[in-house]
Amino acid sequence: MKRRLLLKAFTVAGLAPIAGCAVGSNGKPRTESDAEGPYYPVVDMPLDISLITGDMFVGDELLFTGRVLDQAGRTLENVKVEIWQCDGNSIYSHPRAPQSENKDLNFRGFGAMFSSVTGAYEFRTIVPVAYSGRPPHIHVKLLRDGHELLTTQIYLEGQKGSNDRKIKPEVTGKNDIAKNLTRYEATFDFVI
Repeated sequence: MKRRLLLKAFTVAGLAPIAGCAVGSNGKPRTESDAEGPYYPVVDMPLDISLITGDMFVGDELLFTGRVLDQAGRTLENVKVEIWQCDGNSIYSHPRAPQSENKDLNFRGFGAMFSSVTGAYEFRTIVPVAYSGRPPHIHVKLLRDGHELLTTQIYLEGQKGSNDRKIKPEVTGKNDIAKNLTRYEATFDFVI
C-alpha cells in the first residue's frame, strides 16, 4: 500500500501513525509494548503493592505511581497492574536467574494490584538497577479479566531504553539517615 493511502486509512480510522504508537482522536498515544523478558514470575503474582519485604533491603526505595487511562484520557478501573524487576544486587526472583544465591531476601521482586476508580496504581519498590548489559527497568503487565492488555518496560531518564517510557525518580525529602536510605517517587501513566 502506498504511504499516502496508508496515512489516509489511519486518518479515517481516527489514528495517526506516530513513532509506532496508535494515537486516538483525542491525542493520547498508547503506551508502547516491550518484551516480557525471561524472568516473568513462575509463581502466582501476589496482590501486594510492596515488593520490599524487610527493612534491610539493597537499594533506594521508590514509590512508583500513576494511572491507567484509555486513549481518550478516561481512567480505567479494575485493570490488574503487575510489576517485576531485579533486586539491588541485579538478581531476579526466578528459578532460572543467575546468582540466585546472592538474592536480596528483603525484596520479593514482584507484586500486583488493581487500578482504583480513579485509575490509580501505587507500588513500593526500589529504583531499578542495571544487570547483564541491560539498562535499569521495571517490567509491567496490564490485564483485564485475565486478558493481557499490555506488556512493557519502564526505563530511567538518562539511561538507555525507550524515550517514551521513562521515569525520573525524585527525592521525596523523607530520607532515613540512620539507615542510609534515600526515598524516591516517580509517576508514569499507562495508556491502553
